[in-house]
Amino acid sequence: MNFKVERVVIVANKEIFMAHLTGHNHPESPQRVEAIENALASAKLMNETILPRQATQEEISLCHDKCYQDEITSQCEKLKAQNIPYKTFDTSNCHEDFVSGDFMISPNTLQTSLYAAGAPLTAIEYILDQKNGTSRAFCIVRPPGHHAHQCTGSGFCVFNNVAIAAKYLTDKLDFKRVLIVDWDAHHGDGTQALVENSGNIFYFSTHKDTSTGFYPGDHWGGTDNQQKFVLNCPISGSKENCRQQILEAFHSQLIPRMEKYQPDFILISCGFDAHENDSLVGLGLKDEDYAEMTKICVEIAKKYAKGRIVSVLEGGYDLKAISDAAKSHVQALY
Repeated sequence: MNFKVERVVIVANKEIFMAHLTGHNHPESPQRVEAIENALASAKLMNETILPRQATQEEISLCHDKCYQDEITSQCEKLKAQNIPYKTFDTSNCHEDFVSGDFMISPNTLQTSLYAAGAPLTAIEYILDQKNGTSRAFCIVRPPGHHAHQCTGSGFCVFNNVAIAAKYLTDKLDFKRVLIVDWDAHHGDGTQALVENSGNIFYFSTHKDTSTGFYPGDHWGGTDNQQKFVLNCPISGSKENCRQQILEAFHSQLIPRMEKYQPDFILISCGFDAHENDSLVGLGLKDEDYAEMTKICVEIAKKYAKGRIVSVLEGGYDLKAISDAAKSHVQALY
């Protein structure tokens, strides 16, 4: 069935998402969301914009232990009381084999993170309210989420925004086959760990090969293609080779697997750090490649999922690169 999308809803509020501070010269800067919003507005791609709601504690608990939520709350409150603008999150009270202090918190981080997790839920609810007449959304949020685990955040991530959305679809709304497409340059170790055993969420990822120690490291299964609900496509080589491998993975691996899986909703972990001009990674992708990958997702969604896609910002650190890639992505969602 062919679904015509008259518009793509944008879930955004730069004032909220810029309130999470990370410190001077930190790659995951507040200006990321501002740059994307400005670029989309200039291209007249923000005509249908809605504000996100906060995720509830129950919704966050779909993926994260209460002890971790309490620890985030406590540390943010201490920063506010002591008038400290930002610091590295202290993982000493996080009880998990894998803990990492490589994300920053500020007095407003908890509130911002609840909105970041709530944005895709807002988009899902908006899409499922059929009178709104759209089936696709792009959420311009930060902090990102796909490295966040059950008991701790990591890799600039606090709560796992996309994994929470996937569990919300399956556990609360009774969707049977949710697809997560993760094209961030880094493997979404947190997302895979949270959803791989669910039985009704399929995780597909293209990412720089972690076997040489590239973040988050090979411990988290970034090269395992054998699991029923996980398809990882590690990428290596020159930028041009990486670019071709990523596109080939979408055409020759994702499409055939989805012919069998037939998802009823698609979520995109939309990182832009594989862009050829990214300041942190860069795997050679061009603006038109993000459009191509998006169009593949759109075709899968049209065929099996009533056109339904919610895309959520993950990484990407060069302001011009993420702005240009975001324009290509949103245009291709139509």
